[in-house]
Amino acid sequence: MAGYLDGSGVDPDGWLTTGDLGKIDAFGRLTVTGRADDMLISGGCNVHPLEVESCLAACPGVRDVAVIGLPDPVWGDLIVALVVGDATAQGIADWCRPRLPGAALPRRIVHLGSLPRNAAGKLERPALRRLAREAHA
Repeated sequence: MAGYLDGSGVDPDGWLTTGDLGKIDAFGRLTVTGRADDMLISGGCNVHPLEVESCLAACPGVRDVAVIGLPDPVWGDLIVALVVGDATAQGIADWCRPRLPGAALPRRIVHLGSLPRNAAGKLERPALRRLAREAHA
């Protein structure tokens, strides 16, 4: 890809700037791990919602999950898990504690009947933030 239709995206060194995050493993394979604009800062640490969502998706009783951040004077971004399923808040906390770094632990759990998604099945993060704010207003 030489750039975006409007001509943007290529930096002075010729690299295409996409906003995607990734890592290269020992075999030189690139894995895209998410979007930079989704990154949360919790307790001074970078936390990507996909990292927390992947952990929670494996938790017994969780059928669907999304993670967002809400502004917080102590944490910066307060990690909020929006969960579909019958896992309890305590069960989720017990599951996450040994599997996630402290800054990535959800500080609030919101149970929902379903998660808002667009026609392509992607999470609608602005709607998730609104639901999280309303749940703890």
